[in-house]
Amino acid sequence: SSYCGGVHPTWEEEQEYQREKPFFTKIYVRKGLFNNENEEIIDSVTTDLNGHFALQLAPGTYVLLLPSQITKSALQDYKKMESQYLSVNNLCLQNWWKSGLFRVEVKDSAIGGLNHNFHQNCFIPVSIPCFDYTGPYPP
Repeated sequence: SSYCGGVHPTWEEEQEYQREKPFFTKIYVRKGLFNNENEEIIDSVTTDLNGHFALQLAPGTYVLLLPSQITKSALQDYKKMESQYLSVNNLCLQNWWKSGLFRVEVKDSAIGGLNHNFHQNCFIPVSIPCFDYTGPYPP
């Protein structure tokens, strides 16, 4: 998460802002280079409390998705979040949806070490890119 203003944090507080924290979510899998609603979801997994997950996939190319990337209708929900001070970059949002969380090419051995950081920006209620807050410091 970000330091969002106010009294400058102590060194310890700053370290806590920067510490990676597990992200608990369900992850879905589609075959292909890009997210495509016409392709079926072929697998899913829920991360554990440490944010880890494992899948067994046949050789091929896959896109791993967050729940909000399953259907394009979710993009409309994000667009509805726009307000006087919160804007969404529509092209960025479309590209984020199309790209998915990860693209993975499975060949013939295990793939490890996939890491993704979800950065929580100040005053933005979701941890996805494409939003900008341009208003005053909230009370």
